[in-house]
Amino acid sequence: MSRLTTVSSVLAILLLLPGDILSEGLAQQRSVLRGHTGTVESVVFAPDGKTIATAGADGAVKLWDPATAEQRMSIAAHGRAVRCVAFAPDGTTLATASSDQTVKLWDTSTGKERACLQGHADRVL
Repeated sequence: MSRLTTVSSVLAILLLLPGDILSEGLAQQRSVLRGHTGTVESVVFAPDGKTIATAGADGAVKLWDPATAEQRMSIAAHGRAVRCVAFAPDGTTLATASSDQTVKLWDTSTGKERACLQGHADRVL
């Protein structure tokens, strides 16, 4: 099982994998993913483990390659903070929830919006 630790004060994500934990219980840093201009609100691995999605207070969603720490895609997803991100079981769709009171569905290969679910009375966490 992979582990992620968000460090929002430096706007970075430390990627820690099994075997990275030292015998003293300290983690060895594997990668740092930098790219959001606000705090990182949510981090999730795709079901196949080959992509990481991050959601930020900057309204962006970013897709990353965990093997290389390279950013694959940046999506200007919402006009306000993206609070949560989740992959569909097949990994082809990404759901984002935002302070703008919407949930959006995205195609993970193209970054195009598939649907916008509206009707919430408050921010969606």
